[in-house]
Amino acid sequence: MAPNTRPTLFKSLSPLRFSDPLYYGYFGSHQYIPMFDRTEGIRFSHSPSGGGPPSTTEPAWDWQFIIPEYEVAQEYGYRARVAYRERCSREEVMQEYKNWRTTLRK
Repeated sequence: MAPNTRPTLFKSLSPLRFSDPLYYGYFGSHQYIPMFDRTEGIRFSHSPSGGGPPSTTEPAWDWQFIIPEYEVAQEYGYRARVAYRERCSREEVMQEYKNWRTTLRK
């Protein structure tokens, strides 16, 4: 990293890896669950300092769709689903994801 610069999401890679393309977070008594149809090209980004004012005390959870060797005028995409529900167990989150994945095969 260059001197006098701060770490940024696009320059700081975590050693952590995900096995299923989803994550979840809590908001009060609810749960936010973004789910994706693939792992390829999906990069999760977490900023512990938050999304900026006025939410600097709450982390920001984002994702990026990375296409390393793209072609101009070529269409790229992915499918995603977000569930916002009452808090539940990890097992219920995973079941929510599995249920959605089965609908993609139809």
